[in-house]
Amino acid sequence: MLGDVDLYVRYEDIPNFVNWDYADYSGDNTTNFSVNITEPSLGYWYLGFYGKGATSYQFKVSEYRKCPMKCSNHGTCLGVRCSCRSGYSGLACGTQLAYLENNVAVTGYVDENYWNYYKFLPDSMKSFLLR
Repeated sequence: MLGDVDLYVRYEDIPNFVNWDYADYSGDNTTNFSVNITEPSLGYWYLGFYGKGATSYQFKVSEYRKCPMKCSNHGTCLGVRCSCRSGYSGLACGTQLAYLENNVAVTGYVDENYWNYYKFLPDSMKSFLLR
């Protein structure tokens, strides 16, 4: 008799019986499961497998989209991951590490419902203009 394995998935945290975002717990002594996350948020996704009996299982993750947010135009797409240019970090290279330079234009790209972050350190307490 095969054991039964359930799959729980959660964004940015470990899933459990109470807190999970997606799950396949159909049961009936099976190790076959499938979860399709159609519009995932950028960040880490945790997969939890719960065994209702001792059993082996196998799984794979198949990502359909290439790099997130075109690497914010601050990196290069390497398959499904961004390789960020010097001075940028994050899954989509959306966080600038250094301060913005005065009067130097910066270009970027952002998908709907996502953010890019930059920081600026003024030289004085006088006003400054963002345009």
